[in-house]
Amino acid sequence: MSLIQKIVILFNVRPFTYIFHAIYASGLRILINVLSKHKAVYAVFGTGSFFENRCLYGLSDIDLFIVVDARFTRIDVEAYQITESYNRIRRIFPFLGDWHEKAESLIFLSEVQAGFPLLDSFKFLWKQNRLTHLYGKTIPEDLIAGPITSNEAVIAINTLIRMILIKNVILTTNLLFWKKMFSKLMAIAEILSFDDIVKRIKIHDKLVFIESNDRKLFTRKSVPNELFSIFIEMVKEIFRSINETEESVYLNPTPLGINPSENLQDLPDYQAKFKSKALSEIRHAIDVGFKTTPSSLFGMAPRLNYFPMDDSIPVIELKETVFDHLKLICKLLNRHGKEPESFLVQVSGLLFIVCKIQSYVDVVPLDPLIYANTYAKFQNQDQGFSMPSTIYDAQISEVSNMFKALAGLYIKNDGWVNKMSIPCYYMEDDLVVIKDAFHCMRVYLLHTENVDISDLNELVRYLGGKHSECNSFLVDTLNYYRHLNGDNGKNRHANNIYRCLHQFMPKLLTGASHITIDHHKIQLGITVGIITRNRAKDLGEALDSLIKQVRPADEVLIVDNGSTDNTRLVVEAFQKLLPISYNFLEAASIPMARNMVIEKAKHEIISFTDDDCIVEPGWLDAVERGFLRADNVGIVGGWVKHEPAPISSMVDTYYSLYHHYTT
Repeated sequence: MSLIQKIVILFNVRPFTYIFHAIYASGLRILINVLSKHKAVYAVFGTGSFFENRCLYGLSDIDLFIVVDARFTRIDVEAYQITESYNRIRRIFPFLGDWHEKAESLIFLSEVQAGFPLLDSFKFLWKQNRLTHLYGKTIPEDLIAGPITSNEAVIAINTLIRMILIKNVILTTNLLFWKKMFSKLMAIAEILSFDDIVKRIKIHDKLVFIESNDRKLFTRKSVPNELFSIFIEMVKEIFRSINETEESVYLNPTPLGINPSENLQDLPDYQAKFKSKALSEIRHAIDVGFKTTPSSLFGMAPRLNYFPMDDSIPVIELKETVFDHLKLICKLLNRHGKEPESFLVQVSGLLFIVCKIQSYVDVVPLDPLIYANTYAKFQNQDQGFSMPSTIYDAQISEVSNMFKALAGLYIKNDGWVNKMSIPCYYMEDDLVVIKDAFHCMRVYLLHTENVDISDLNELVRYLGGKHSECNSFLVDTLNYYRHLNGDNGKNRHANNIYRCLHQFMPKLLTGASHITIDHHKIQLGITVGIITRNRAKDLGEALDSLIKQVRPADEVLIVDNGSTDNTRLVVEAFQKLLPISYNFLEAASIPMARNMVIEKAKHEIISFTDDDCIVEPGWLDAVERGFLRADNVGIVGGWVKHEPAPISSMVDTYYSLYHHYTT
């Protein structure tokens, strides 16, 4: 806690409370006024102690849920503009809280209408009547019907645990923060009618501070290790009580793929394979156990996809429930990990996923109720597992809606690429797209066929047997996926995988008995256009790189822009090696030369390169793949790496200073 916050809280007595309330109210009013001018903002809801007239001024106690209009999606620039507006106001009113903690409170109506679930935290607060409608329209009540369920309560507990682990040390070493956490946990226990657990929290000799005045607590330091251990024990008591009081459902999917005793690696093997500096630093700093476990699904829904199917899951085992050690793992992963490096962490019988995501580390608590299948495989090496019937029903309903929503997204994006906020620019990693698709296939087969397939080869074989008409496509998709992972050399791969995947997935997820897709090995005609002038040696190197293309050019159209050196002889030397068409333009004019290429090209795609460029072997392969991706792709481009000359020139200096040798 900063000195300014301490001073503010110290003077949190009348008449200062009125001043602080006015400042908070003014900041909130200005923010809402700014947000209301965004056409993408459908509604704004507030929560926190400020709205309940019990806030401790000087601490962040205003949280917002911003509902984005159905016309806009996550990749539209409007969502970015909302973030920027929030951050501008927060510079003046820092009590609003860091945006990276609030970003997950954006609700996209386009996703909700498609069938994806509404934010669990929003539903939970709505049912508790703890949301204040600040602007815009309200949410249709049929989206949030009925009382709070045990499934929602468990998710709320997971959120509390995550909040504890991602908060900074200033908060977690303060007793006031822990009072709020235990109070929220007691409220959840009360909702579930676990009065004995509420009583145990209230009378616990280490938790007597819960009854203390907020203002008295802010100066008192906490012992996070001790309080976190107590918190986890109370959480486990709630989970046990849910299991004992509710009827259960037993599930026993048939395992296909890797045997649980296989695919296990010891520590040296893992470190040699993945060269994980983060793991090395963690083991150097903390006494932890380490092992790997075969690929596993996390829960019943296709949400958590942190670990690829074709690799084992690295598991870090903490010897005891030490809060500081868990936080240190996150810190070291953030400092030394490579995105998206992830670990499964076991702490006091509970499991957590920690994952490096850009500039921070996310923590995902895995409770033993929703993620019962994970615990069964991890702790008992067993496929069979039990889970409360209410949680099972909630998960099945969510999965059914998500499959429909995912099918709709695949259909919507078939043949159409959405632009990012930068004009004429998009970025969608084929590796991520295919990885997510394989994950969805696996979850779908768990629900429809009661099989849990933990191996990519087996997954493709199984689906290829069910849909023989798509077997070749599935095999080639797997080969391309492994190629992108660096496991399959530089062989030529089918370039229409992305488009065909968007045709295959919605039909699979909606239960089609026969799936028809385009030909995944379709080819487009490509003319390579090169304009040259007096660069015979460079041109020879450029043409030599075209010979090495894994996807050969259909035509190489050269326009000699008035060369007086031996350019013509160089071109003739490649006549038998490449499908060259040579044209001489006496008047040196780059625009005229480019127009000549366009006029004379025999094929639908014209791919320009310069006479002093050496193209990568996969260049034309990537160009063709880009145009096959969608109907609205009109131009495809990529990175150009500048290679410094033997004797440094001004051009080298420019690229080193402004482009790091890359443009």
